[in-house]
Amino acid sequence: MTRRIGIITGLAAEARCLDRVARHSPLPICVLHAVGDPAAAAQSLAGQGIASLMSFGIAGGLDPALSPGRLIVATAVIDGQGGKIECHGAWRDELIAALASLSPLAAPLAGRDGAMIVTVAEKALLHARHGAAAVDMESHAVARVAARAGLPFAAVRAIADPADRALPGAALAGFGDHGDVRLGPVIGELLRHPGQLPALLGVARDSRKAMAALRRCAGLLFGGG
Repeated sequence: MTRRIGIITGLAAEARCLDRVARHSPLPICVLHAVGDPAAAAQSLAGQGIASLMSFGIAGGLDPALSPGRLIVATAVIDGQGGKIECHGAWRDELIAALASLSPLAAPLAGRDGAMIVTVAEKALLHARHGAAAVDMESHAVARVAARAGLPFAAVRAIADPADRALPGAALAGFGDHGDVRLGPVIGELLRHPGQLPALLGVARDSRKAMAALRRCAGLLFGGG
C-alpha cells in the first residue's frame, strides 16, 4: 500500500509512537490524533484526499490467550450494534508480512462507543458474543468513515490490558478528554483508595509493553527498513 495513508490514533501517546517515523518515512503518511472524535478525524483526512485509512493504537484484550504487547492486525471490526466491516484483505496481508518478526495475530476487533470496557466479566461477554480478540474505541468509527468513502481500511492494535485484568479506577481517572494522561486525578484517586496501587502498577507495566510494541511496529511498517 504505497498511496497516501491516513493514520488515526485515540491517545496522544499512540501518536507519539509514530511521530519520529512520520517525519522521516519514505512512505506518504499523515498521522492525526483524534482528540475524542475518531470519526471526525477520519472524515477530515478523507476530505484531504487520503487514499486509505488506518486505526493505530492500544486495545483491551478479550482473548485470554493474548498477553500485553501482542500485536493484532484486524481482519474485521465489529461495532457496538453487531455490524461488521471487513478490513482490506490485500493491505492486511501486507501488514502481517511486514510485521512477521513480531508475530502479529490476524483477528477481528470489537468497537466500543462511550464508556471503556473495564471488568473481566465485560471482556469475557464481549469475546463470547463476537469472537473478537480485542476491543478499542476508535477502529469501528474509522472503519465506518472508510466504508462510506470507499477507502481501504486497516487496523493495527497492541494489547495493553489483558482479558484477565480489570482496570482500576485510578487508571480510568487518568484519561483526559483529549487523549492525554493526567497525573493529578490518578494521585487523587490513589489517595482516596490506596489499595489500587498494585493494580495500577500492573496497568502501567502492561501499557509500557504495548507502547513499545507500537513503536517497533511503526518502524517496521513506515520506517523504510
